[in-house]
Amino acid sequence: MRRFLRKLIKPLFFIVFITLAIQGGFSVWNSAALRSLKASVLSGNNTADQSLVASFVHDADTDGLSNAKEIIFGTDGLNADTDLDGYKDGDEVENGYDPTLTGSARIEDNIALMSNLTVTYFMWEAKKTGDKDPRLNEDEIDAFLTERDLATFKAPAISDQEIISSPNNGTEAVKNYLNEFSQIQLPAETASYLDVAQSVIQEQKKDVVEGIIAGITQTEQHVRNLPTPQEAKGLQKGYLALFKGLRELFADLYDIERDPVKLMRDVRWGGDLIQEGARLERLRLDLVAQYAPASAPAPTATQPEQTTQ
Repeated sequence: MRRFLRKLIKPLFFIVFITLAIQGGFSVWNSAALRSLKASVLSGNNTADQSLVASFVHDADTDGLSNAKEIIFGTDGLNADTDLDGYKDGDEVENGYDPTLTGSARIEDNIALMSNLTVTYFMWEAKKTGDKDPRLNEDEIDAFLTERDLATFKAPAISDQEIISSPNNGTEAVKNYLNEFSQIQLPAETASYLDVAQSVIQEQKKDVVEGIIAGITQTEQHVRNLPTPQEAKGLQKGYLALFKGLRELFADLYDIERDPVKLMRDVRWGGDLIQEGARLERLRLDLVAQYAPASAPAPTATQPEQTTQ
């Protein structure tokens, strides 16, 4: 099993975090790591009796709803009729009825179920193909995300009220902001999103996610506390939005088993985060060139350690 925590630098500066923690976490697109993650998510289609990923093939309580779908729909995998209404869970799902509620409640009327991307994907796929027992399929998931306008990451909005305005503007205020900005530190360890996701799937290491989110939140708060001159507000809002997005993607790892389609969406969004991080770094360098041309260059860092199988 690959090691999923990577030491980046001591101390780790904020700019380096944005460059390496995001890029280090997501830059292995189309690599063996990404293919391995996708295989783990989609391996619910496996036929093996023993698997760390719930199977879409096996059905422990023989109710017509696979072990994996029991988790996704929130039903009891050892009870063929979770809501005790006389109908098997699988029969209810195939006919669009909510297997968690007694009576004729429909799945589409259950707000909690419909907030699950995998549930809505299954309903979309069943309507599109007529398959009453759809599985996870990468091409079909991509089509679903595109149709629902979910294929591209949209940065969270940051209001002016979330920015602490500096009492001063102009060259000195911007230089002070950039200097304080560069001194913000993150814990000495961060992680590859793909590696952490793989570990959560295979080893249920959700405590790792908690630690990473705590580190991101702590650093975000340091950035949020910076007095920001008018000239740097665009940069400040961009980084706060990026932090929010990064934290949400890691938080989604808690729900891998329950909502694997959300993970596949987040995998696509990782590439967008890289591009947004690069855009913000260009904006920062433009501010440096305009307001602090004599300043020392941004700190550099060693590359993340190579992971091993």
